Amino acid sequence: MTLRLLSRRLSVCVAVSLLCLSLQLLLFLNQQSSDLPIPVVVAVPEFESRPDCFLQDACLDHLATKLSRVWSVHNLDAWCRNDRNTQKGSPMGLVLIKVPKSASSTLAGVVLRIQNRHNCTVHWQHKLAREYSWDDDASAIRVAPIREPSSRAMSSVYFHYVSFHKNTGGPRNPKDSFIIQKLRETKPDFLLDYTADKELVVNVTNENDRISELYETIRRITTFYHFLFVVDRLDESLLVWSWLTKLPWTDLITMPSKRNGSWYLSGNRCVSLAGAFLTPAITSFFESAEWKQTHVGDRLLYEVANKSLDRTIDELIGRPSFERDLAQFRDLRQQIENACQNETNFPCSQDGSPQLELAKANCYVRDFGCGYPCIDRFANEMEHR
Repeated sequence: MTLRLLSRRLSVCVAVSLLCLSLQLLLFLNQQSSDLPIPVVVAVPEFESRPDCFLQDACLDHLATKLSRVWSVHNLDAWCRNDRNTQKGSPMGLVLIKVPKSASSTLAGVVLRIQNRHNCTVHWQHKLAREYSWDDDASAIRVAPIREPSSRAMSSVYFHYVSFHKNTGGPRNPKDSFIIQKLRETKPDFLLDYTADKELVVNVTNENDRISELYETIRRITTFYHFLFVVDRLDESLLVWSWLTKLPWTDLITMPSKRNGSWYLSGNRCVSLAGAFLTPAITSFFESAEWKQTHVGDRLLYEVANKSLDRTIDELIGRPSFERDLAQFRDLRQQIENACQNETNFPCSQDGSPQLELAKANCYVRDFGCGYPCIDRFANEMEHR
């Protein structure tokens, strides 16, 4: 009995000792780990789920980065064809969705110049993208201009309500309240509605649903179009498009259709165009939640177009060589303007008199591509130098 008792006591002591050693080891390891740095987990904000997403520049930048793309090469010979007997509504060749007050006259002149120089079928009328019946098998290259939304809206208001004297503050001195009221009447997401191939879904009240709807619409636009011109960076856009299509630079340069202080032929009279300008009150309106929420789709589309242009330059062309070409392109444009400005006749003379017969010999259509005989001569001389 004594041996059994001693054996049990010994077993208990051994167990207790092992337990104590285990506890000491755990305490030691815990002490050692407490001296190590604790890893920091950085949370990536899910912008799309934030109710104020559309008011935050960082949110739009995040979404635009995800939606941006690198534009693909589409050589001229892949889409330039002379086929004017295509089925009505199913365009072929070069299709410009001519968004109003977005360098539309300038780009229409470029498109008509390409038609004139290469005998391509082109489409350039003011027409919503969804009004065409698009055939997936048709050989068409689709392009559209995208302008900063507040700038486009101001240009539209001044063109329609200031230049044409339809305002309450005088022909050249409109009141801020009048301009802001006309800006409020601008159709929400005008650019998005004009360039989308399907009608927009309206009256989406849930913020997350609205983000999803706009995201999907712009995703479709970036795949539907072969190129989006950024109006505020038109020289860069034209140069990139030249690189993608292999069109010569002289095919993409026209004399400017409308300038501040120039004239516009309306019916049988010439209207002097007033230049839009921002006052502190109008600037404040553009920075308001009201404006940003109403035109968030256009703001996002504009950022996507910008980022896509930059990505194409950086990832496909190369920024250093592009910058060198851009300087040369702008120098060429200036040479052409200097050489042709005195012999280019627009529908309105410099003093505001109609001159339709002179313009017919100088412009492709209306005030589109004016000065082309001089530019053609300049281009031909360049080729033979």
